[in-house]
Amino acid sequence: MHYNVDALTDPKITFVGKQAAALRLDLIHLLDVRVSAAAWPSVKAKLTAAFGGTKMKWLFHFFEGGMGGQLESRCTIGGQIVCHTNRLSKVTCEPVVKLGAAVCLMFNLNKIQYASVGTYWPCPNNEGGSFQSLIEAAYGGLAAIPLLKTG
Repeated sequence: MHYNVDALTDPKITFVGKQAAALRLDLIHLLDVRVSAAAWPSVKAKLTAAFGGTKMKWLFHFFEGGMGGQLESRCTIGGQIVCHTNRLSKVTCEPVVKLGAAVCLMFNLNKIQYASVGTYWPCPNNEGGSFQSLIEAAYGGLAAIPLLKTG
């Protein structure tokens, strides 16, 4: 499951935890979480509690976004959290595109290898501080959307 959370809040954490249990999910990509590295330990503790209602042990991989917005209101934008159960084996989780714009989770399930890529598509906004402009700056001016399409 891929879920564009547009800023991860406590009610959204609770919702996702309930969905994971109700749908018996093994993998969730949370996109555009807008979580800073400083806030990650607290968010991880909340996710662990919210996913505690499932019978499986959940693991979480955090990929920080970038700083955007106007100078007087800079905030973290983008970023991803990949959540998966311990039913998945031989797990590797790596960014494909910086700032949590695209993250690939490789894993085995029943001896079959799979890959799941969570991609956050920024809106076409090149203004300074937009997620698209941050990605383009991180890659020396390469256009963000074609970069995300090709990885």
